[in-house]
Amino acid sequence: MVTNTYFSIFLTDVAALPLNLVAFVSLFSSIFDFFMVPLSGGILVSLKPMRWGQLRSWLLICPPVAVLFFLLCFTVYQGSQTMTVVCILTGYLGAKAAWNITYAANASLTAVMATDVKSKSKLASQRMIGSNAGRLLGNYLTPIIVAAAAVYAGESFGYRAAILFTGIVYILTSIAHFYISAGCEEVSGSRDGQSKEKVRERMSVTEVFRVLVNNAQLLITLVIDLTSNVASLVLPSLAVYYYKYCACDSSLIPVHMLLTGLGGITGAFLVRACGSQIRRPRKILLGLYLLVAASLFSIRLFPDLPAYFLCISGVVAVLTGMTSPFEMNLYMDNTVYYKKKTGQDATGFIMGLSNLPVKFASIIKSTLIPFTLMAVGYVANAEPTPRMQRAIIDAYTLIPMLFPILGFVLLKFFWKSGQEEKDRA
Repeated sequence: MVTNTYFSIFLTDVAALPLNLVAFVSLFSSIFDFFMVPLSGGILVSLKPMRWGQLRSWLLICPPVAVLFFLLCFTVYQGSQTMTVVCILTGYLGAKAAWNITYAANASLTAVMATDVKSKSKLASQRMIGSNAGRLLGNYLTPIIVAAAAVYAGESFGYRAAILFTGIVYILTSIAHFYISAGCEEVSGSRDGQSKEKVRERMSVTEVFRVLVNNAQLLITLVIDLTSNVASLVLPSLAVYYYKYCACDSSLIPVHMLLTGLGGITGAFLVRACGSQIRRPRKILLGLYLLVAASLFSIRLFPDLPAYFLCISGVVAVLTGMTSPFEMNLYMDNTVYYKKKTGQDATGFIMGLSNLPVKFASIIKSTLIPFTLMAVGYVANAEPTPRMQRAIIDAYTLIPMLFPILGFVLLKFFWKSGQEEKDRA
């Protein structure tokens, strides 16, 4: 979240790169990140399991590698924009390659550990609580750490300090997940004393590709899942520009990140607390999508009121915090349905694909922000113009508002669960 939220403003205001270079770095890195998602899932299901299992082993190997590359990503090479771009891209690509594999393994373990509908709901909401806590930690602490460190060694060092602190948390929690999930990748042997066998089997490249191409429900799920990911990735990055250039009060950035972080945690907690009483999750998800779209649009009515912007952003965070566990359940349903339909266990690949909407949202952010700024003649740290302020408001409300509407249409008219297909048959 440190990278997702503050990468754009680091490129424009700290590294001071020209907007055309910002657009290149943002778009190139996001596209690479996007294609790493299916590759990460393919690695999990196709490579021979390592010492600690096909999934758990990656929780020990990749996080330290990711942190080291993230530190390189926030490096400014004084006197050379070319070297700065090389450092940033090398760091970003290496970090995201390691991070994506960890994410795919972690999400797959959630599906493996869930044994029934109740445990699916519980683990999905539990995971989203942790995700929103990480969002809060990364988004809220970063401007505070950067401001404190900048006094002594500059803003670039401040971002690396934020990466180091949150990176240590990332490594420790990955180790915790490694121990929590011990034994979940194996099933007990039969009663006559046969040896244990691995739950998942290796898949060929062709079989992995077929999972994505021939599974319409999975493709629909990926698009539906864009709602919460656009909210969690695009909106915070744009909010940084809103408070700096529209509200003209950067001190509100940590307050915004704290409020939206707590909102996301609250939404996930509500789903977890009410999970056993929820009988029609699809109907609830449809209603949440409409509320998200209406909330974002309402900001356009009062664009000059930072307090209203802050409150509605908090409401959107609560709503999308509630949608995330429901969306994760759609992926879990896909893993069960595909296994029953084909006899193959593609859990690692399918659950890894739940990271794909995150990357597509990152591409949207990497395209939307620099091109919006270029269109209005943005100059870093200059006095904002009314045209620039209006462009930032438009970017915050119009494009993100379309995704919950699209999610509503797809979920309402096109998505069918594996259980519904079974009942129809």
